[in-house]
Amino acid sequence: MVTEMMTFTVISNTKSPASINIISDIISLLSESGCRIILNKKYESDFSALSQILYTDDEHLMFDESDFVIVVGGDGSIMHAAVKAAKSQVPVIGVNLGKLGYLAELEPSELFEIRHLINGDYEIDKRMLLDVKSGTNSFVALNDAVISRLGNSRIIDLKLYCGSEEVGDYRCDGLILTSPTGSTAYSMSAGGSIIDPQLECIGVTPICPMAHGSRPMVFSPDFTLTIKNVTEDDNKVILSVDGFEHFDIPSGSSVTVKKSSVYVKFARLKNNTFYKTLRYKISDR
Repeated sequence: MVTEMMTFTVISNTKSPASINIISDIISLLSESGCRIILNKKYESDFSALSQILYTDDEHLMFDESDFVIVVGGDGSIMHAAVKAAKSQVPVIGVNLGKLGYLAELEPSELFEIRHLINGDYEIDKRMLLDVKSGTNSFVALNDAVISRLGNSRIIDLKLYCGSEEVGDYRCDGLILTSPTGSTAYSMSAGGSIIDPQLECIGVTPICPMAHGSRPMVFSPDFTLTIKNVTEDDNKVILSVDGFEHFDIPSGSSVTVKKSSVYVKFARLKNNTFYKTLRYKISDR
């Protein structure tokens, strides 16, 4: 048993009755074990005053001062928090409040499993991230960077480079550059390969390409990939990072994607392999 006081940050993007109930159960479990709890100030009126709870809006405290971050929500919420936690190298564990919950380790009925974190009975699953740069804007992505046309605009033209070598021209609706984790998200829906997240590589999946020879490709993580917008008309081209950030990519400008130097750490409590989770969450049942 770990004897020193542990600190847990509990995060949720919603204040739905379901999330409040789950957070309340997590607080009870952690309090009984003598743990310190950090919550966003928006929850200050929702729970009884306990000396173990610190309410704050300071993300430095939420991530840098925690032993674990527990995220209550769907895959989007877990992904958003995981990228922030990666910068502090604090492990994340997700409690599924969404539909698919592919990144979640626990269902609401399995909260008792959190005690294993306190006892030190867990494993760490490290996941590769992507560094994405467009002009002066830099991002870290867990899933993907998507360069695509805006709305109902016509087809766009993109050039792909691996290092200094030109790989090919794409007339398409866009390109998805995915991490192994993101390979089961938008990339898979667009016909891309499913990649074991223990691998380190960058996948490229064309979205509705005009040329039949434009196939998904997988690249070494040792190279920087560059996508140049060579669309000649006034069609709008945008960059989307993990579905959260959206920026215009003017004609003639480029987006670069490479392996990040930091990793996401997911805490694993159950003996669920990637393929078991894939079969359960993704495959037709």
